[in-house]
Amino acid sequence: LLLSILLEPVFSVERTLKQRGVVLLMIDDSKSMTIRDEQIDTETRSAVQKITGLDPTTVSRLELVKGMFKNQDIRLLERIAKENDVRVYSFSSSLKRDVKPEDIAAEGDVTQIGSAVMEAMKDVKGRLVSAVILVTDGRSNAGIPLSSAAKYLKDRQQQIPVYALGVGSDKPPRDIRLVNVTAEPVVMVKDDIVFDFETEQNGFDDATAQVRLWARTPKGVDEKIVEKKDIKLPVSGLRMGSSIKYRAEEEGEYRFRLEIVPQEGEMMKNNNALSQGVTV
Repeated sequence: LLLSILLEPVFSVERTLKQRGVVLLMIDDSKSMTIRDEQIDTETRSAVQKITGLDPTTVSRLELVKGMFKNQDIRLLERIAKENDVRVYSFSSSLKRDVKPEDIAAEGDVTQIGSAVMEAMKDVKGRLVSAVILVTDGRSNAGIPLSSAAKYLKDRQQQIPVYALGVGSDKPPRDIRLVNVTAEPVVMVKDDIVFDFETEQNGFDDATAQVRLWARTPKGVDEKIVEKKDIKLPVSGLRMGSSIKYRAEEEGEYRFRLEIVPQEGEMMKNNNALSQGVTV
């Protein structure tokens, strides 16, 4: 009897389960997303206006992104979520999870695309990732190289596709940047404090700008302008060095802020100043 049972055919049931994939929607929230692109041709301007409902020459890049997701004719998020779960992130200096596009604020100082992608992939470990959608206005400039993240996605068994949605003009925005401010950290009373600095610019060739040195003295509550000078800006794409001096008349901890006065038509004004502490 036992032998006959063992020799009996076995009835088996094969069942296929369909697993919903997950799409990683990642939106750049670096400060450059606050730029308003004014140099846009008529055809592009019309196309962007149709998708976002906004004039791209009058609002920021981030507002255009928000307008695209609000567009009820496109219903972009709904279309993506029809067959996939959608995880929405924003990223720049760090990765922010489960965000709503309409609530994103552009506050990050750098764009770490590679690091953000790798971190988001850890969030969905074990899930079937259908795609990664990147909404960004520029190249990765910090963190894990984007090439390393791309190789990781390609080498995975499912070879995850990445779709990049570029935001903004391909022309560099008109901008003046203050970089590499240095000064001796400790000086004697009535010695000159020399602040060496470098500037870069796009779109302001043959222009001059005023540099102001602000100081908060040991006994002061508010900062005030203590020195200023005019400088000729470097050729677009190059860097130029200069310096400005201040003589401290009393001992204590000083806090200095060096600022290039923003120019008319300048698109980014959050990189015009740097601070430096000095002990006298």
